[in-house]
Amino acid sequence: MPPLLGILLVLAVAARTAHADCTRRVWTGTADGTVVPTRGSLFVHDQLLPRMGEPHVEISWAGDRAGTATIARVADRIVRIDYEGPPGAALTVATPFRGDGPRTYHLAATWRAPAKPPRVLQYWHHLIEGDCWHADSLMVQLDQATAAVRARWTFEGRTVEWLEAVHAEESKAVLELGNINCAATSIPPDELAAGGHLELVAIRLDGSEVEIRGLPSRISTRELLTRWDGLRGAFTLVQLPPTTDAFACGSRTSWLTSLGLIGLALVLLGWHRRVRVPIAC
Repeated sequence: MPPLLGILLVLAVAARTAHADCTRRVWTGTADGTVVPTRGSLFVHDQLLPRMGEPHVEISWAGDRAGTATIARVADRIVRIDYEGPPGAALTVATPFRGDGPRTYHLAATWRAPAKPPRVLQYWHHLIEGDCWHADSLMVQLDQATAAVRARWTFEGRTVEWLEAVHAEESKAVLELGNINCAATSIPPDELAAGGHLELVAIRLDGSEVEIRGLPSRISTRELLTRWDGLRGAFTLVQLPPTTDAFACGSRTSWLTSLGLIGLALVLLGWHRRVRVPIAC
């Protein structure tokens, strides 16, 4: 394959796959390998739950003694797993649908909830507009992992509560509300754009609930910085740029990005060829 064609192919594929978040139809709001209390709750977002009717979550135990678990649908697309088991046991949660794969949790009698309530680190507008992917949502980054979040949204005098499983790592969690890419809609995006009051309550692994602070009294995605990279950027993001200027990125922007990368490749290739041409004396 000619070098130029190879460079163009790699860059085009990279740009087109940058938005491929559609594998996240199903996810558990607690990271794989997490140490959990001997009695608690886990939450699963299941995009197919309304269509299937019943939760399709599989539970298995490992260790000297097995524990018990009950699985119940608690919201339109949310499943709650209430479990109890002996210290040292391992609980594995799996679903038969596309998601993040089986997740195993280790029960410990020494588990304690964090001394401080979770706080909002930053928040932004997530927007993807393309043929295969679409998202228009509010992303909220928290400073500690939590099993799920209750979101109480007040818009034009009416309050509606939404329950959502977060995406969690060991020391951080990301909540997404609105039109979630390939995972249905919670708060209508037009209401998020117009602006309203959002109250967040964390549901911890032991079932206790605590208010999450750090959001303004009124929030509007129309007034926030807009990013397209979704969960990939949400966990690696350290600090948002110090600006509120929004930039909408979707299929059009991804192709502009591709063209920019291709142009850079052409410049580099031309420079590489130029320096290798013998100088005529």
